Amino acid sequence: MRVVSGPATVATVLVAALAPAASAATSQPVGTACPAHPLTMLPAPRWAPARNVLAPPGAISIRLCRYAGLNARARLGLVSARTLTGASHVTALTRELDRLPSGPLGPVACPSDDGSQILAILSYPTGWTVPITMGLSGCNSVTNGIVRRTASGFGSPPAAGPQLLAELERLTAG
Repeated sequence: MRVVSGPATVATVLVAALAPAASAATSQPVGTACPAHPLTMLPAPRWAPARNVLAPPGAISIRLCRYAGLNARARLGLVSARTLTGASHVTALTRELDRLPSGPLGPVACPSDDGSQILAILSYPTGWTVPITMGLSGCNSVTNGIVRRTASGFGSPPAAGPQLLAELERLTAG
């Protein structure tokens, strides 16, 4: 057996050892209120429909929380929040979220990601909530914690992601 050592190996071992602790610290339950800072990781949804679909149909409201990026004056802070309750608007946004193409599998490097994000918290009549994070820069990753999509403009339909992000940014302009 060959043992490899050196600074890169030590760094890899440290990152692997610290990863569970870091994800536990950033993975938190989400209610219907906007957290003070953007979420870096969502726990896997406990509600069965949200394990297979990004945004299960039937939501009665969507709470939108918009967060600034690292380069903004309110660094990684909550910029604005808005709750949508109109049935037609909620249904349309839920469908648009679910139309986004699948995101890349495995780790992806997004060097231009500044951490800006919109968190959409979908509320259902049964009491369940489904949080969905949408990156506004970098790879424009979208996830509910288990289902991953992209709003980058790649995939089919290509314009769905950028159009949805533009609409959500308009709704949360503050």
